Amino acid sequence: MSFYSSGQIESQIIEPSSFNSSGSSGRAEFRIHGNVLSSLKLLNVGRVGNAGAKFLDLTGALGVIRRVSIMDGRTVLTEVRNFNDWLSFNNLQKNNRHNSDMDRLLKLHRIGFQSRYFGSDTQYQRKEMIKNDRDFSFATTDDQASTNRAYFDLREAFQMLQQVPILSDKLFKQLRLVIEFETQSNAQKFQNVDNLDTSNCRPILVVDRVMDDSQAMAMLNSISTVQWEEAEHDRVQVSATTAGTEQKVSRKLLGFNGKMLGKMRIRTNFQNTASNVNANTVVGYGIYSSINGSREGFNIIINGRSLMPRGIQEGENRRLAHLVDTHGEVNLHASAHTCLHNDFDGLTVSGDATKVGKLDFFGTTIGEKVTELQVEYQRTGKTDGSTPSRYNDAMELFVEGYVSKQLQVGGGSYRVSYM
Repeated sequence: MSFYSSGQIESQIIEPSSFNSSGSSGRAEFRIHGNVLSSLKLLNVGRVGNAGAKFLDLTGALGVIRRVSIMDGRTVLTEVRNFNDWLSFNNLQKNNRHNSDMDRLLKLHRIGFQSRYFGSDTQYQRKEMIKNDRDFSFATTDDQASTNRAYFDLREAFQMLQQVPILSDKLFKQLRLVIEFETQSNAQKFQNVDNLDTSNCRPILVVDRVMDDSQAMAMLNSISTVQWEEAEHDRVQVSATTAGTEQKVSRKLLGFNGKMLGKMRIRTNFQNTASNVNANTVVGYGIYSSINGSREGFNIIINGRSLMPRGIQEGENRRLAHLVDTHGEVNLHASAHTCLHNDFDGLTVSGDATKVGKLDFFGTTIGEKVTELQVEYQRTGKTDGSTPSRYNDAMELFVEGYVSKQLQVGGGSYRVSYM
């Protein structure tokens, strides 16, 4: 748009109208007045207080955020409730160059890889390494010298902001952005050591303000009906099993009833979240892992109809292929989605065997309005001397789906609804 260089747009920094850095109930709220473009950018996000803690690999500094909402008074316009869970997979959907050369510095995560040769007289092998790796240890205080803080363009999380050109208090009378942070009791969602007390950095919001009222009104009047997809979540439980037992379960998902459901994804992890921690240190990808089990299979029953043509989808490579077909490319390292023989542990990131088979997602597309939705899951227990057991322990299926919503504007008012 030419008005970016015409003086009609002015970038401004907004301080939070309220901020609580507490590790037990952290929260920040921004009040947005006037006319601003939908290009909202959140800066200075992170955690401080102990240099012994680091951000987690998949989420980086943004893992400190639990929920993000754009609201008009008490009306929710759009939100992501499990923001860090959504982020952990969304980061994987950027290409390797973007992750290693850009988001490494903007989000402070550890995704984006390179293959390097490691050799000696007795071995010849290559290992996956983190490209442009950095030390993302927490600063001890929240001051200007601290650089380990994240930048985030909110349009990445909110499709509504990609569709609406302007946010104006002429339509949204009490527009506000609400950030809810993870609590210290759930520290394994944002730091690699769960017993160190830390606190939230004070975030700031950058907006592009429209200085020309006539231009702002023209943009506002162009909005009539806007449609987008929004991430929502549900979860179901799978009980523990024993070695050699073929386990089949069917679970109803109620969170998507009455909604138009597009893409859908399932992450499998331990029911007992403490299983992701060893001696207070997060293991591998921690709570954001999707663990590859033994002879796993998935099926979706949508409105009484089986989605998978064979009745079940088995095999980690089939799952990966279908995930890519329905969700797009994913930035994985070697052995991320499958469990290889111990001799191949060196193929994992920096030879870290705790990351073998920890990014095995099931993803598909529904493409219809949900009356009844069930997920069928099967696995076979396997002799496993390790504790916790990726093959036999009780698991949780964390389900993320994209539902269709719309904003209808007319007569100086609006309505937000599911489609």
